[in-house]
Amino acid sequence: MRHRSIFAQPPSLSDADRRLRRHALLRLSLAWLAMMQVMMLAWPGYLRHDGIPRDALETLDWAIVLMNWASLALTLPVVLYSAWPIWRHAGANLRQGRAGMEVPVALGIVAAFVPSVHATYTGRGEVYFDSVTMFVAFLLTARYLELCARQSFGGPTGSQRHARVEAQRLLLGASADRLASRFVMAQVALALAAAAAWAYIDPTRSLP
Repeated sequence: MRHRSIFAQPPSLSDADRRLRRHALLRLSLAWLAMMQVMMLAWPGYLRHDGIPRDALETLDWAIVLMNWASLALTLPVVLYSAWPIWRHAGANLRQGRAGMEVPVALGIVAAFVPSVHATYTGRGEVYFDSVTMFVAFLLTARYLELCARQSFGGPTGSQRHARVEAQRLLLGASADRLASRFVMAQVALALAAAAAWAYIDPTRSLP
């Protein structure tokens, strides 16, 4: 029996599943395209050091500011469109009162994107647009491969295997969600404790 690639669409695939695969591929393609461009734009920032002559340093700083704005323009569609399934699932998890794997993923994107926007606007601080786009691109790659693998189960026998795999996936997912919720709560508690300790040790460096 000839084995088909997981990227081959089964003939019995429904129109809804075909649209789901097309949209997933479009989000993935946008994330990878933006990631490659943003990583090229971030390269001058890694080259900057105080040993560069003053006139060259001023030109480089001006170029870094310009490229940071270009990186923001490229990263915004990735955060809003490519990562939309992450926001949707994270919101659903929060509405159900549980912190699944999507919640820490969404928090990680926000924690890197928002300070980068602030640093770009003010012209001070580090930006992490390359990390944001890279994280979303690799995550969507893994999920697209998972989607193709799940949809490659075609026919009656494949449907039975798919049902068994889905049952195991849901069972493991529920256990992972419970573990992730405890992990997130522990992270938040440690972050608050560290902030309180820092404010007590050095009040001049704490936020007003």
